[in-house]
Amino acid sequence: MSEEQQPQQTPLASSTEPAAEPNQDLAQLLADLDQQVDSIPNAMQASAPNPVDADRRSIYVGNVDYVTTEEELKYHFQNCGIVNRVTIPGVRKGTPKGFAYVEFAQASSVDTALLLNGSYLHNREIKVTHKRTNIPGLRVRKAPKNPYLMYPYAKPHYMYQPY
Repeated sequence: MSEEQQPQQTPLASSTEPAAEPNQDLAQLLADLDQQVDSIPNAMQASAPNPVDADRRSIYVGNVDYVTTEEELKYHFQNCGIVNRVTIPGVRKGTPKGFAYVEFAQASSVDTALLLNGSYLHNREIKVTHKRTNIPGLRVRKAPKNPYLMYPYAKPHYMYQPY
């Protein structure tokens, strides 16, 4: 065999150099991926609505007529500022409860909306106040009329028969 026909042999060190570049690229890609994964919770926290902030931008409207729609309430409060959402809570079968919540885009709109307390909507005087913020875990319960109804498995001592 002549020298031209023999394949050139490269040392092992030279064959690992081109492979080192993909490893560096892979390490760079993994670092970028870690950065993106770390930024996901921050992006989710930034986009998650804060319920306390929403309550500061909201009002409670009481004595609302049962036939009042969300559009009518939005129209009634449109001069106060930009209305984000109107909520009319209801019971089963869509019957409204007689009050509503109006959420504004800015907290300064709430002060203007409070001036509409005592205004008329569908010939009813509406009550406009700040929306209260619920405290998680606080639950007010009425005391039961019969204390033994609270613990149905516990019977009073006089109901037990000794034998």
